[in-house]
Amino acid sequence: MEELQYLDDPSEVINRVASDTELTGEWDQAVSLYLLASKSTNAAKLLSSEISETLRADNKEKIGELVTVAEQFKRVQKGCQAAEYATLSLLVDLAVLFDHCRNDNADIAYGISSHLRLIPTEPDQVTVIVNEFHMVPQKVREVLPDMCLHLMKCLVDHCIRQSTSLANRGANAANTSMFSSSNRYVKQVGCSFCSLKRSLEIRFILTIST
Repeated sequence: MEELQYLDDPSEVINRVASDTELTGEWDQAVSLYLLASKSTNAAKLLSSEISETLRADNKEKIGELVTVAEQFKRVQKGCQAAEYATLSLLVDLAVLFDHCRNDNADIAYGISSHLRLIPTEPDQVTVIVNEFHMVPQKVREVLPDMCLHLMKCLVDHCIRQSTSLANRGANAANTSMFSSSNRYVKQVGCSFCSLKRSLEIRFILTIST
């Protein structure tokens, strides 16, 4: 009878199982296996890919599960590459932003967007943010069009609600002035998004032609 042989380090075997599990779509099991195999970077890449895809699909239920697992991963992971960890953290922040947009928390959503500095919130930020666009991770770039759409819808809906509320109360001149400022604010942000879109399109065309 042949003598049984034991692996001193089974991490590579577990890593292969994790990879196969990932291919079957069982992302949560794959993340756990990658962590067990001490492959934190692989787990971060998988989570980033899943969050990016799910945000674009606007699957609210799944994104909640992904964010929960991602937060747990960030607490227990060891040795994850800094770039992949940063990408995952950005995508988690974007998932939180999307959630606030869905819940019509315009002030919080705008605050998160301003902090992330992925899209301009003032016209004079357009050039800087466009020039820094090459530093934005690919998985984050893929979500930006949806981020713009969700944020603008949230801000516009917020101003419409303000308008209706003021009209119903027979707002005085001061309140009317406040609403006008809100309208200008939304238009300003909208112009910033349009300028960014045009700038990115130009940079994309120039990149292809060179």
